[in-house]
Amino acid sequence: MRSPSRVLLLCAVSLLLQACGDTESSVPLEDVGATPTETLTERTSAIYEECPVYATESASLYPECQVCGNGVCDMNENDSTCPQDCSFCGDGLCNGWESSGSCPWDCGVVCGDGVCNGGETVSSCRTDCGPKLRSVLLDRVRRCRNDAPWPCNSVQTRPEYHWWEHFGVANDKQKRTYIAQPLNPGRDNVRHLVFISAGQQDGDMASGVTGQQDGFKGPFDETDGSEWVGVSSTSLASRLVEELHRSPNDTFMGLAFDARFNYGFSPSNKQDIENAYYEWLKEKFYSWNLRSIYLAGHSRGGCLVARLGRRFKQEFPSTPVIVHIFDGVCHSNDGEFGVQSWGYLNPVMNNSNWYAYSSDIGAQFSTTQNLAVYNMVSGDQVLGDFADFFVNVHAFGYGVPNAGTASFFTVGDWYTQEWFTGSHMGMSYATGSALWHYRQSCNRFGC
Repeated sequence: MRSPSRVLLLCAVSLLLQACGDTESSVPLEDVGATPTETLTERTSAIYEECPVYATESASLYPECQVCGNGVCDMNENDSTCPQDCSFCGDGLCNGWESSGSCPWDCGVVCGDGVCNGGETVSSCRTDCGPKLRSVLLDRVRRCRNDAPWPCNSVQTRPEYHWWEHFGVANDKQKRTYIAQPLNPGRDNVRHLVFISAGQQDGDMASGVTGQQDGFKGPFDETDGSEWVGVSSTSLASRLVEELHRSPNDTFMGLAFDARFNYGFSPSNKQDIENAYYEWLKEKFYSWNLRSIYLAGHSRGGCLVARLGRRFKQEFPSTPVIVHIFDGVCHSNDGEFGVQSWGYLNPVMNNSNWYAYSSDIGAQFSTTQNLAVYNMVSGDQVLGDFADFFVNVHAFGYGVPNAGTASFFTVGDWYTQEWFTGSHMGMSYATGSALWHYRQSCNRFGC
């Protein structure tokens, strides 16, 4: 029987011959001429005097064949030629797989690398050290006590949602209303009120304002009142928290993933739903402590926040109110928020299908003091071509003389309107423009 060392030697020679393309050597592998006293390294050192870089498996057989990536910093390797094996955090060189996040000692500290390190603070680098908003506990206003086939026997998920019951909103609408409260420091501490609403949901679609993702209703069954769901880091809600704007210590934030404030509801239904949202939000703060109200919404959510802004401005005229409307859609047939059945073509689009209905927006507010409205309008048709032929659903804008000619205009110091070329659904992702206006408004109001 051959000794183990002789078997290893035979394997080494076989690998060498295969690498050179000579797989039919006339020299028997048994006759290499090794003496019993030679070690494996001695027998192979001559053959592998200038050993190439072999796979890790070969290096485990032949230690003199140094392999970058085998986890050993061999004598011919260094932190420049093989940082995977030879570099370590603290050696003064930023190399290999080190980064400012994993090894700030070697790579320095970079604000924006996602890691709060190297002396960074919330003040010096809020992006890395500030609060994050990547998931929320999503509530349904109403849930079933029983699974099918048993009767639903519904109940409100939380007592605070009693306003939907109080104003007579139908149970079926309540069960389809999905709301999150990611920031909720307690009424005594709320100095800033934030409410953001996605557009009408004919299912469970993504939105750039709330950060909800496609299929967000998937985790819920009939009896579930609350489930954790993800939030996009690029959304208006997430950026408002993470970049520099609102703190969880003094801000209440409500997010309506499905506000259930649909275009086709009757005017009385919509008024009941507006009342429920308004009273629910009023319970989140004390007026003597409130410093700002921020309302933002896309499509039907844009119409909802416009109507809520009108209510807040009437009851709290001295409190700064900032309203962001992302291609907001109000019903022109019933004059919702003063919207008329005529309007203006989008001046930055050469397309007659892109237009917005007209509203005397200034007349909707009891005062425009301490008010800042930013209306981002594309006017893209909301429904498909066939449906749009029968029902023209479009956004609304301010009916001023230059609305159809100026791509960007202001009215006084309280209203800004900008025309966009994005699709109606894509308009919910115009978060950069909204944050710009929010900063400008807060600088003005001191919020």
